[in-house]
Amino acid sequence: MAQMSDDDFLTQVNMAETDAISHSSTYMPLNRRMLSDYLGCPNGYEVEGQSQVVSTEVSDVVGSDMPSLVRFFLGGREIMKFKPNSENERDVTEANEKTKYVHHIIRNQKNSFKIFHDFLKSVEIQTAGILHYPWKEQKTTQVRDYRGLDESEMIDIVRDIEIEAAKQKFEVEITEKKENPDDTFDLKLKITRTKKGVVIENIDIEQLLISRNAKSKDDADLFGHSFMARRGDLLAQDFDKDKLKAIPVSASQVDESMRQIRFGTGGQT
Repeated sequence: MAQMSDDDFLTQVNMAETDAISHSSTYMPLNRRMLSDYLGCPNGYEVEGQSQVVSTEVSDVVGSDMPSLVRFFLGGREIMKFKPNSENERDVTEANEKTKYVHHIIRNQKNSFKIFHDFLKSVEIQTAGILHYPWKEQKTTQVRDYRGLDESEMIDIVRDIEIEAAKQKFEVEITEKKENPDDTFDLKLKITRTKKGVVIENIDIEQLLISRNAKSKDDADLFGHSFMARRGDLLAQDFDKDKLKAIPVSASQVDESMRQIRFGTGGQT
């Protein structure tokens, strides 16, 4: 069989994406209705001069469910547990280590409680709750500015920061080194730290892309989510600058009516 070219592959991906976007029209109307019911939006049948009361039963039920759900999933117990393939000590140890590692990743997420609270709430309100857990590299930059150093102080600072950088694996760049008329020195250092790891994020139901007739993500030709990315963010991820310039600006394909429902009422799920 001939190897698929990049153009052929891209064509197949685009076809699968178009089909998934079309498929979303089969489940998004229900999700819009469910979100509207939760937020207590007008149902469209109101008559001027008559009662405009909107039932809050859905939000009341969700609100009463959340404490027990949060306690069950986010309490002191293990969130998940790996089972060993056998009673062999090595398999048991490996399973326990994996359980502790995953537990550590989940518990130590920034805003961990809110992430999983919102996920569980989405499960209550919508037809599905979706978590995305990519491996990300996040860079943070710090500038250290030193003024009026003598030569020995400057040498000590540079040496110490280089030793620290070697131990903690961060980058150091001398962006300014200037000798003053009084024989002192000004020094400016740029420190770049790269944090790598799993980042857990909530995905709104309207961002979901899944192939038609798929029973789960495992048997779907395409499974993912749609999002808008800025060129600056893509450049930070080392995408080719010239190729990015050639990509035209595109409009969002996400169902904007869900956003209008969420924020048009002044509420937010």
